[in-house]
Amino acid sequence: MKKKFTSIFICVVMMMCYINTDVFAQNISVKLNGNDIYFDVNPQIIEDRTMVPMRAIFEKLGYNISWDERAKKITALGSNETIIMIIGQHKFYINELEYITDVAPTIVNGRTLVPLRALGESLNYDVYWDQYHSIVWLYPMSNITMNEAINIAKNYVGKNDNTIWYIGGLNNQCYLVTYASPPYYMPEYGGGGIQINKNTGNVEFLAS
Repeated sequence: MKKKFTSIFICVVMMMCYINTDVFAQNISVKLNGNDIYFDVNPQIIEDRTMVPMRAIFEKLGYNISWDERAKKITALGSNETIIMIIGQHKFYINELEYITDVAPTIVNGRTLVPLRALGESLNYDVYWDQYHSIVWLYPMSNITMNEAINIAKNYVGKNDNTIWYIGGLNNQCYLVTYASPPYYMPEYGGGGIQINKNTGNVEFLAS
């Protein structure tokens, strides 16, 4: 009996070793121009990349979706672009121009997931990951990059304070850069913040 139990235990351990550990479901939020995108299933981290359900993200970006089951092909039709992605392929196409994603579209538990950053950046969106709040922010690309906004903010906060507590977008025209040290707290937590105009780099202090 003991030998039989040991054999079963070894088999279970071996099966667990073959579970794909590259897929992680998290409570990840995705915001477009500061507004939440709602998904019927949660976005997932696959090989360190955020993957989102295809239909919700494409429709929110203004595209109509068709799915070819036989070819495993996604076709998204917009006013100016046609996007083609194929399950398992790292190449995808926008108006016949070829793009590369390091994580291919995939199907997990019957849901088709697409790589958010590769898709967003190829469509001229800035894509930012807020690791402290597990939020992905999408905004139309602007003249001032996120790193430039951080450097501008550091000049006001102090070069010795490099603790970036939060990075995100307050609206379509600005970055919100807030630090852990007082008095630079998020407005939602009752304090002020530094708002950087994405097009000009001008700084605004938000009232506490």
